[in-house]
Amino acid sequence: MIFCAVSRAKSSLPVATYIRKSSYKGSKRQGIILEAVLNLGLSICLGYFWSLNGIVLGIILSQMIIILIWKPYFLFVKGIEVEASKYFVPTIFRYAGIFFLFVVTYFIFDYLQIETISNLKQLIISSLYVFLICTVLTFGVFYLLFHGTRDFVSRLVTMFKRNNS
Repeated sequence: MIFCAVSRAKSSLPVATYIRKSSYKGSKRQGIILEAVLNLGLSICLGYFWSLNGIVLGIILSQMIIILIWKPYFLFVKGIEVEASKYFVPTIFRYAGIFFLFVVTYFIFDYLQIETISNLKQLIISSLYVFLICTVLTFGVFYLLFHGTRDFVSRLVTMFKRNNS
């Protein structure tokens, strides 16, 4: 849920602002209609199989399809007239990296058997393991995928070199 909320806030604001300020009124209506049809259709179909959980999943999926796929595609193709792949390829790699972190973190928790902690010492040791492993993995993936992380590290290295000289 948090991932969806962060993705929506991060990716929808600039795209929505541009689309709202542009003169593409017909395409905005198409987006609203597409979102309503997707929301209703997915909620009914998934709700039939998984009841309330399916309805919520249908709402989330329709939002993700519109906000993460349709609106950026519309912005790049109709708005600024640039290939949509310039947006989608780096974005897919970033989301794949974040998904990888979620999967690895899940297996770390499964391996450490957090549910079987019975005293404070085990809690502290397990917390340190999880913190260190997740920090190293997150930093590594972010360093590989996000240019801003590499810039931050280079600034830190430059700052420490200046202070030690």
